[in-house]
Amino acid sequence: MHQTGLRRDPPVVTIDGLVTVAVPTFERSVELVRTVESLLAQTYRPIEIVIGDNASTDDTESVCRSYEALTDRVRYVRQRENLGPTPNFESLRSVGTGRYFMYLGDDDWVDDGYIARCVAELERDR
Repeated sequence: MHQTGLRRDPPVVTIDGLVTVAVPTFERSVELVRTVESLLAQTYRPIEIVIGDNASTDDTESVCRSYEALTDRVRYVRQRENLGPTPNFESLRSVGTGRYFMYLGDDDWVDDGYIARCVAELERDR
């Protein structure tokens, strides 16, 4: 079974507005761990992480299900068949419920204050 890097929640930044972070993935179970861990470490709340698995055949599903069981901030969407990268990306837009939306690659990560800074800038421009 996959072991997630369980960590304590960081301090909370309170700005109104749910942020959806969509993470399209395919055959990247190892890289995906660092991506999700960086999102779970965000100081900004509320955040939802929607992982769109493009029918991976590696350990991606078990990694995603582990995170989904760990926190209600992670939602796992598995495609029945490989749609190709663009349709998998596009399918995630309709799944997110956030006021703000961003994509993050399955092999990328962000510093713990990244989303808080982005939302602050967006709110300032409103």
